[in-house]
Amino acid sequence: MTSTRTRRRTTSQTPWRTVTRATAGGATLSLALLAGCEPDDRDDRPASDYATLVDELRSLPGVDSVESTPGAPDTPVADADAGPSSPSPPGHSPSSPATDSTFTVVLDPDSGEAELRTVGKRSHTLVNDHRYPSGAPEVTVGYGPFTAEIAQSRPDSEYVACADACGQDRIELTDFLDLRALPDVESGSLTAGGAEVVLAEDQDVRGWVADALETDVRTRLIVRTAQEPESRWLVLSLGADGTADAVASLFDLADLTGAEVVEASVEQSIQYPSATLRVAGPSDVPAVHDAVVAEVPDRELSGFEIVTDDGLEVLVDDDGPPIEHSMEARRLLTDARSAVTRIGGGGSYVELTVPDSEVLRSVVDTISDAAWPLPQDTSVRVSHEDSSDYKAPFSADEWDEREPLLTDLWDAGLVDVAYRYGHEDVDTTLEIGPESEFSTPAGRDALVQTLRGVDWKGTARITLASGDMPSFTTTADGRAQNPHNTASGAEADVHGWGQEFVDAWNESAS
Repeated sequence: MTSTRTRRRTTSQTPWRTVTRATAGGATLSLALLAGCEPDDRDDRPASDYATLVDELRSLPGVDSVESTPGAPDTPVADADAGPSSPSPPGHSPSSPATDSTFTVVLDPDSGEAELRTVGKRSHTLVNDHRYPSGAPEVTVGYGPFTAEIAQSRPDSEYVACADACGQDRIELTDFLDLRALPDVESGSLTAGGAEVVLAEDQDVRGWVADALETDVRTRLIVRTAQEPESRWLVLSLGADGTADAVASLFDLADLTGAEVVEASVEQSIQYPSATLRVAGPSDVPAVHDAVVAEVPDRELSGFEIVTDDGLEVLVDDDGPPIEHSMEARRLLTDARSAVTRIGGGGSYVELTVPDSEVLRSVVDTISDAAWPLPQDTSVRVSHEDSSDYKAPFSADEWDEREPLLTDLWDAGLVDVAYRYGHEDVDTTLEIGPESEFSTPAGRDALVQTLRGVDWKGTARITLASGDMPSFTTTADGRAQNPHNTASGAEADVHGWGQEFVDAWNESAS
């Protein structure tokens, strides 16, 4: 069934289409388990070894060679047409198919559908329906510039009887033919969820998408560019109803706003398209934001964000204050010498980093001032620039009260700390990162001294974020209450260095 919804548009633009949830062909994944497949502690699969695996793999139709890939890649093991290998010269230690467990099967690039289907099914069976000395082998199949990893359907310790019947999670190597049918692709791989490709150098990506949509390929495709091969430039469901119109809508939006599409998803597994649009600087954000709000249906807006060349991220939302208020808040915080990194939709939150406690005080003065353009309940999420993973998120009207404790911690050299609201009978939560080396005697004593040297109101929960994550509640000068290992549950007793930290804390209580 196909569902469409028309966006607000000009007469020259393509209707905004929602991709339907259809069953696509191509690289599909079967998850059905046959009735009667029950876990079995016994592993009665036949025993095998890696040398036998190599022999079996090289005997498959369309296989040019099998290569072993231990420490050094592409070490030849066996050629399909070669005889026995020559002895190694003295002092040379080649990889051995008897002990190596990682292999690459190189296929003849002219292999057709029948050969690919056979290799896919047989290699999956060889990997998963036998026991090996050091566990299941890792096998990668290469077909020209494309690759696929043979799935290991289960760890040996969780063997399921009827392995061949239940092991239906194999990748269909016939989908290599779909990748080969795509235009101007430098490389690619088949995955359990579809396929990934990297486009050829200097490829016009917009033109490439138009050409790809004209093919008969039906799969979920992650498209990367040669310029940014690590970036998921586009995810789309080729062959799904509505994909072509939704992609056209994204490019129309980019043309309308003058922004660049740097990442987008148009696929059947999500309800609505999403995109990241890039502009030069913060001053360009309001116009693009308002254009997206005008063109995209309200319930699709949450999938859109705008990024600037200097790293600012702004989420798009039609609720809350006008976007100009969020950008004015950014300007004020920048004038206070902080670096704003992200603004939530409708100005719901602002994330920023600061270099020191002096700038933190300036930020608090800014958000407490009458000129602050966002609501007082806007969450202002602050982190130290040397430890940006640890945030302190409080509403603008609470920071004046919360700032002194964080300032004291930073001034004492403790910047790897997450400072958050408490809950129930706890007023404050402090999570200390492992950079403090609190599991060593010196690090433990230094942290205890630092925490005792600052002050907080009421009760705080202190968690040491390493290992079993020991945690306890305490007042600023009191003893540890309810010490336990967070990673193991509220009833788990602390032990080892965690107990030593609790003991040191109690010894320092007044």
